[in-house]
Amino acid sequence: MKRCLLSLALLLVCSVAGAQNRFSCNFELFDTSSGKEKSLMKGVAYVQDLCYRVETEDGYVRGNGTDRWIYYAKTLELVIQKDDSSIFSKITLTKAGEGSATVKYADYKAVLSSIKVTEEQPESFFSVSTSSISKDVIITDLRD
Repeated sequence: MKRCLLSLALLLVCSVAGAQNRFSCNFELFDTSSGKEKSLMKGVAYVQDLCYRVETEDGYVRGNGTDRWIYYAKTLELVIQKDDSSIFSKITLTKAGEGSATVKYADYKAVLSSIKVTEEQPESFFSVSTSSISKDVIITDLRD
């Protein structure tokens, strides 16, 4: 479940990139399926054009516009795959205010706060060097 949520958080946060192409923010992901908001995770995100970096206590997702790295802290797994941003079209930005936004997708909602324009970061900030990964981590490369 946490794996799906980590990916979902990434998609919701990155959907705001249409409004700004380089920013950082805090976010909280909620399940709204029961009519009440249940907090699922919190984290910080950085977006720069097609690149992104989302960090939570459960792991991280990084993408450089070509490849995506998803790390799951509890299971010590790193999955590498081709990046596909086509799902962004299914996400709606429902409210934007000064330094904040609310984004919805199906039964989930992400509240973004402290949105700030950031300085340009090098590509290495949005990627993962597998040579720097601990030998305890299982790496699955799904790229063709």
